[in-house]
Amino acid sequence: MTSAATGGRIHGRISAMTIPFPPFPPFPKEHGVWAMLAASIITGSAAAGSFNPTVLSTAAALSLLFMAKAPLKSILRNSPDKGAFAWLAGYVVAASLLIFPLLPHVPIQLAVVAAVVVIIVGPVYLLAMRDRKEMRLSSEIPAMAVISLAAPFAYTAAGGESTGVMLSIWLLGLSYYAASSFRVRTVPGSNLLKPALAYYAVLATGLTIAVIGGIIPPLAAIAFLPLVENAFRALRPAREKISRLGRIELVKLAVFTTLMIAGFRL
Repeated sequence: MTSAATGGRIHGRISAMTIPFPPFPPFPKEHGVWAMLAASIITGSAAAGSFNPTVLSTAAALSLLFMAKAPLKSILRNSPDKGAFAWLAGYVVAASLLIFPLLPHVPIQLAVVAAVVVIIVGPVYLLAMRDRKEMRLSSEIPAMAVISLAAPFAYTAAGGESTGVMLSIWLLGLSYYAASSFRVRTVPGSNLLKPALAYYAVLATGLTIAVIGGIIPPLAAIAFLPLVENAFRALRPAREKISRLGRIELVKLAVFTTLMIAGFRL
Protein backbone atom coordinates (compact mmCIF):
# COMPACT_ATOMS: atom_id res chain seq x y z
CA MET A 1 0.00 0.00 0.00
CA THR A 2 1.38 3.39 -0.94
CA SER A 3 1.94 6.16 1.53
CA ALA A 4 -0.57 8.29 -0.39
CA ALA A 5 -3.29 5.67 0.03
CA THR A 6 -2.50 5.25 3.70
CA GLY A 7 -2.62 9.00 4.20
CA GLY A 8 -5.94 9.16 2.40
CA ARG A 9 -7.46 6.53 4.68
CA ILE A 10 -6.20 8.23 7.81
CA HIS A 11 -7.54 11.58 6.58
CA GLY A 12 -10.90 9.97 5.86
CA ARG A 13 -11.11 8.47 9.33
CA ILE A 14 -10.21 11.76 10.98
CA SER A 15 -12.78 13.62 8.88
CA ALA A 16 -15.45 11.13 9.87
CA MET A 17 -14.75 11.57 13.57
CA THR A 18 -17.04 13.82 15.61
CA ILE A 19 -14.87 16.42 17.25
CA PRO A 20 -16.26 16.98 20.78
CA PHE A 21 -15.90 20.75 20.67
CA PRO A 22 -18.81 23.21 20.76
CA PRO A 23 -19.56 25.06 17.50
CA PHE A 24 -19.82 28.83 17.05
CA PRO A 25 -21.25 30.52 20.18
CA PRO A 26 -25.07 30.32 20.12
CA PHE A 27 -26.96 33.51 20.86
CA PRO A 28 -30.61 34.68 20.70
CA LYS A 29 -31.42 36.22 17.33
CA GLU A 30 -33.78 38.74 18.90
CA HIS A 31 -32.70 42.16 17.65
CA GLY A 32 -35.41 44.03 19.55
CA VAL A 33 -34.44 42.55 22.91
CA TRP A 34 -30.75 43.20 22.26
CA ALA A 35 -31.64 46.85 21.59
CA MET A 36 -33.66 47.04 24.81
CA LEU A 37 -30.83 45.50 26.81
CA ALA A 38 -28.35 47.99 25.36
CA ALA A 39 -30.74 50.90 25.96
CA SER A 40 -31.22 49.84 29.59
CA ILE A 41 -27.47 49.64 30.24
CA ILE A 42 -26.82 52.99 28.56
CA THR A 43 -29.69 54.66 30.45
CA GLY A 44 -28.54 53.33 33.81
CA SER A 45 -24.88 54.24 33.45
CA ALA A 46 -25.64 57.65 31.91
CA ALA A 47 -28.16 58.45 34.65
CA ALA A 48 -25.36 57.94 37.17
CA GLY A 49 -23.00 60.00 35.02
CA SER A 50 -20.24 57.44 34.68
CA PHE A 51 -19.00 54.73 32.33
CA ASN A 52 -16.28 52.85 34.17
CA PRO A 53 -14.75 49.34 34.00
CA THR A 54 -17.39 48.02 36.40
CA VAL A 55 -20.11 49.15 34.00
CA LEU A 56 -18.33 47.35 31.17
CA SER A 57 -18.01 44.11 33.15
CA THR A 58 -21.64 44.37 34.24
CA ALA A 59 -22.76 44.95 30.66
CA ALA A 60 -20.73 41.94 29.52
CA ALA A 61 -22.20 39.79 32.32
CA LEU A 62 -25.78 40.77 31.48
CA SER A 63 -25.14 40.12 27.79
CA LEU A 64 -23.75 36.67 28.55
CA LEU A 65 -26.76 35.83 30.70
CA PHE A 66 -29.04 36.77 27.83
CA MET A 67 -26.92 34.73 25.42
CA ALA A 68 -27.45 31.74 27.70
CA LYS A 69 -31.07 31.74 26.56
CA ALA A 70 -30.10 30.13 23.23
CA PRO A 71 -28.56 26.90 24.56
CA LEU A 72 -31.05 26.78 27.43
CA LYS A 73 -33.96 26.89 25.00
CA SER A 74 -32.68 23.94 23.01
CA ILE A 75 -32.13 21.97 26.22
CA LEU A 76 -35.63 22.69 27.55
CA ARG A 77 -37.13 21.47 24.28
CA ASN A 78 -35.32 18.14 24.60
CA SER A 79 -33.39 18.81 21.40
CA PRO A 80 -30.10 20.26 22.67
CA ASP A 81 -27.82 21.66 20.01
CA LYS A 82 -24.25 20.45 19.84
CA GLY A 83 -22.35 21.89 22.77
CA ALA A 84 -25.50 23.37 24.36
CA PHE A 85 -24.64 22.23 27.88
CA ALA A 86 -21.06 23.44 27.53
CA TRP A 87 -22.10 26.86 26.26
CA LEU A 88 -24.78 27.24 28.94
CA ALA A 89 -22.27 26.44 31.69
CA GLY A 90 -19.67 28.71 30.09
CA TYR A 91 -22.03 31.65 29.80
CA VAL A 92 -23.25 31.36 33.40
CA VAL A 93 -19.77 30.92 34.90
CA ALA A 94 -18.31 33.80 32.86
CA ALA A 95 -21.24 36.07 33.75
CA SER A 96 -20.89 35.21 37.45
CA LEU A 97 -17.20 36.05 37.44
CA LEU A 98 -17.77 39.34 35.61
CA ILE A 99 -20.59 40.55 37.84
CA PHE A 100 -19.03 39.38 41.12
CA PRO A 101 -17.18 42.70 41.78
CA LEU A 102 -20.52 44.55 41.63
CA LEU A 103 -22.42 42.38 44.11
CA PRO A 104 -21.08 43.99 47.34
CA HIS A 105 -22.32 47.37 46.08
CA VAL A 106 -25.86 46.30 45.12
CA PRO A 107 -28.38 47.93 47.52
CA ILE A 108 -30.60 45.54 49.44
CA GLN A 109 -33.69 47.11 47.85
CA LEU A 110 -32.49 46.34 44.34
CA ALA A 111 -31.39 42.85 45.35
CA VAL A 112 -34.84 42.10 46.79
CA VAL A 113 -36.68 43.48 43.74
CA ALA A 114 -34.45 41.51 41.35
CA ALA A 115 -34.84 38.31 43.37
CA VAL A 116 -38.63 38.61 43.52
CA VAL A 117 -38.91 39.35 39.79
CA VAL A 118 -36.65 36.46 38.80
CA ILE A 119 -38.36 34.01 41.18
CA ILE A 120 -41.81 34.93 39.86
CA VAL A 121 -41.01 35.36 36.16
CA GLY A 122 -38.32 32.69 35.81
CA PRO A 123 -40.36 29.47 36.14
CA VAL A 124 -43.24 30.88 34.06
CA TYR A 125 -40.94 31.94 31.24
CA LEU A 126 -38.98 28.69 31.28
CA LEU A 127 -42.22 26.73 30.85
CA ALA A 128 -43.25 29.06 28.03
CA MET A 129 -39.90 28.49 26.32
CA ARG A 130 -40.25 24.76 26.66
CA ASP A 131 -43.72 24.90 25.09
CA ARG A 132 -42.63 27.36 22.35
CA LYS A 133 -44.90 30.08 23.75
CA GLU A 134 -42.28 32.61 24.85
CA MET A 135 -43.20 35.01 22.04
CA ARG A 136 -46.73 35.47 23.34
CA LEU A 137 -47.54 38.80 24.98
CA SER A 138 -48.32 37.07 28.27
CA SER A 139 -44.77 35.70 28.37
CA GLU A 140 -42.94 38.56 26.67
CA ILE A 141 -43.93 41.38 29.03
CA PRO A 142 -42.91 39.51 32.24
CA ALA A 143 -39.58 38.69 30.55
CA MET A 144 -39.08 42.41 29.92
CA ALA A 145 -39.36 42.99 33.66
CA VAL A 146 -36.11 41.03 33.86
CA ILE A 147 -34.44 42.70 30.86
CA SER A 148 -35.21 46.18 32.18
CA LEU A 149 -33.42 45.33 35.45
CA ALA A 150 -30.23 45.95 33.48
CA ALA A 151 -30.82 49.70 33.95
CA PRO A 152 -30.65 49.81 37.77
CA PHE A 153 -27.74 47.35 37.80
CA ALA A 154 -25.82 49.53 35.34
CA TYR A 155 -26.75 52.57 37.44
CA THR A 156 -25.30 50.89 40.53
CA ALA A 157 -22.17 49.83 38.62
CA ALA A 158 -21.67 53.44 37.55
CA GLY A 159 -21.76 54.61 41.16
CA GLY A 160 -25.40 55.67 41.42
CA GLU A 161 -26.85 55.48 44.91
CA SER A 162 -30.42 56.80 44.69
CA THR A 163 -32.95 54.04 45.29
CA GLY A 164 -35.66 56.24 43.79
CA VAL A 165 -33.75 56.59 40.53
CA MET A 166 -33.02 52.85 40.41
CA LEU A 167 -36.67 51.91 40.73
CA SER A 168 -37.80 54.70 38.40
CA ILE A 169 -35.54 53.78 35.49
CA TRP A 170 -36.51 50.12 35.91
CA LEU A 171 -40.27 50.75 35.91
CA LEU A 172 -40.11 53.37 33.16
CA GLY A 173 -38.06 51.08 30.96
CA LEU A 174 -40.42 48.18 31.57
CA SER A 175 -43.43 50.38 30.78
CA TYR A 176 -41.93 51.52 27.49
CA TYR A 177 -40.84 48.03 26.43
CA ALA A 178 -44.30 46.67 27.19
CA ALA A 179 -45.76 49.36 24.93
CA SER A 180 -43.39 48.19 22.18
CA SER A 181 -44.70 44.64 22.59
CA PHE A 182 -48.23 45.89 22.02
CA ARG A 183 -47.06 47.93 19.01
CA VAL A 184 -45.74 44.99 17.00
CA ARG A 185 -49.08 43.23 17.47
CA THR A 186 -51.35 46.09 16.37
CA VAL A 187 -52.33 44.66 13.01
CA PRO A 188 -55.76 44.59 11.35
CA GLY A 189 -58.04 42.09 13.05
CA SER A 190 -55.92 41.76 16.17
CA ASN A 191 -57.81 41.29 19.43
CA LEU A 192 -55.13 43.37 21.18
CA LEU A 193 -56.08 46.75 19.67
CA LYS A 194 -58.41 47.77 22.50
CA PRO A 195 -56.14 46.40 25.28
CA ALA A 196 -53.26 48.32 23.69
CA LEU A 197 -55.21 51.59 23.74
CA ALA A 198 -56.25 50.91 27.32
CA TYR A 199 -52.62 50.32 28.28
CA TYR A 200 -51.49 53.57 26.63
CA ALA A 201 -54.24 55.49 28.46
CA VAL A 202 -53.32 54.01 31.83
CA LEU A 203 -49.63 54.66 31.14
CA ALA A 204 -50.27 58.31 30.21
CA THR A 205 -52.33 58.78 33.38
CA GLY A 206 -49.66 57.18 35.54
CA LEU A 207 -46.90 59.31 34.02
CA THR A 208 -48.92 62.48 34.58
CA ILE A 209 -49.52 61.61 38.23
CA ALA A 210 -45.82 60.72 38.69
CA VAL A 211 -44.70 64.08 37.28
CA ILE A 212 -47.22 66.09 39.34
CA GLY A 213 -46.20 64.17 42.45
CA GLY A 214 -42.53 64.86 41.80
CA ILE A 215 -41.74 61.16 41.52
CA ILE A 216 -40.11 61.41 38.08
CA PRO A 217 -38.66 64.40 36.18
CA PRO A 218 -40.88 65.89 33.43
CA LEU A 219 -38.40 64.95 30.70
CA ALA A 220 -38.68 61.30 31.71
CA ALA A 221 -42.41 61.50 30.95
CA ILE A 222 -41.80 63.40 27.71
CA ALA A 223 -39.54 60.49 26.70
CA PHE A 224 -42.74 58.50 26.11
CA LEU A 225 -43.89 60.82 23.31
CA PRO A 226 -42.85 58.29 20.64
CA LEU A 227 -45.73 56.16 21.90
CA VAL A 228 -48.11 58.59 20.20
CA GLU A 229 -47.28 56.62 17.05
CA ASN A 230 -48.25 53.42 18.91
CA ALA A 231 -51.66 54.85 19.77
CA PHE A 232 -52.17 56.04 16.18
CA ARG A 233 -51.45 52.55 14.85
CA ALA A 234 -53.80 51.00 17.38
CA LEU A 235 -56.53 53.32 16.09
CA ARG A 236 -55.61 52.78 12.44
CA PRO A 237 -53.89 49.38 12.18
CA ALA A 238 -52.13 48.47 8.96
CA ARG A 239 -49.98 45.66 7.63
CA GLU A 240 -46.29 46.57 7.76
CA LYS A 241 -43.04 44.96 6.75
CA ILE A 242 -41.17 43.64 9.76
CA SER A 243 -37.94 45.30 8.63
CA ARG A 244 -39.60 48.72 8.37
CA LEU A 245 -41.35 48.30 11.72
CA GLY A 246 -38.03 47.30 13.29
CA ARG A 247 -36.34 50.48 12.03
CA ILE A 248 -39.17 52.64 13.32
CA GLU A 249 -39.04 51.03 16.75
CA LEU A 250 -35.27 51.43 16.88
CA VAL A 251 -35.51 55.17 16.19
CA LYS A 252 -38.25 55.55 18.80
CA LEU A 253 -36.17 53.64 21.34
CA ALA A 254 -33.19 55.94 20.67
CA VAL A 255 -35.40 59.00 21.29
CA PHE A 256 -36.80 57.46 24.47
CA THR A 257 -33.33 56.60 25.78
CA THR A 258 -31.92 60.06 25.01
CA LEU A 259 -34.78 61.88 26.75
CA MET A 260 -34.67 59.52 29.72
CA ILE A 261 -30.98 60.24 30.21
CA ALA A 262 -31.59 63.98 29.88
CA GLY A 263 -34.43 63.76 32.38
CA PHE A 264 -32.33 62.14 35.09
CA ARG A 265 -29.17 64.13 34.40
CA LEU A 266 -30.46 67.69 33.96
